[in-house]
Amino acid sequence: MSNHERSSHSDELRESGRQQILDSIRAAGSIARIDISRETGISPATVTTITSELLTAGLIEEIIPENRPAGAGRGRPRVALGLRGDAHRIAGVKVAHHTISVLLIDFKGVELADHQMPLPVSRLSPQDLCTQIFKAVEQACAKAGFGLAEISGIGVGMAGLVDAPRNFVYWSPSLTDRNVDFGAHLGQVFHCPVIVDNDAN
Repeated sequence: MSNHERSSHSDELRESGRQQILDSIRAAGSIARIDISRETGISPATVTTITSELLTAGLIEEIIPENRPAGAGRGRPRVALGLRGDAHRIAGVKVAHHTISVLLIDFKGVELADHQMPLPVSRLSPQDLCTQIFKAVEQACAKAGFGLAEISGIGVGMAGLVDAPRNFVYWSPSLTDRNVDFGAHLGQVFHCPVIVDNDAN
């Protein structure tokens, strides 16, 4: 195995561990490092290293319990870790026949705003549909009390034949055109990652 292959394999393992740890924290709400290690099978040393990186990145935060259990003893209380809700804000968008629905959530999955905007017609050009999606997300952000620049990522669901890994729409009843690189169109109006998928997913 070459040095490049070893480095790539190591990066994949680290990213997998990072995802397992985030999933463990999300599922528990708050959890101590030692319990993360038990649940994931990742060594305590690696859990400490990865959670330190996540803390520095602002994705998680330390939670010190206010009420310690009786007989907990002296010394520093066990510190739990939890997701930091305001680390990211995500928009979920559903394009329907007559409306665009937007749900804004934070990094913990807490709902921040829910908004529906009517569409002028049921089928639009790719550019016009992107404009309508932009307006709907902008209005949802205004309802939530923050700007569009604070959105970290957007997921768009729409009916039709969609190649999600490519953000490519072969056909949709919402579009006048076929074979549309819809992700590229959305990338021209939004300055954050955008994922396009069939609305059933």
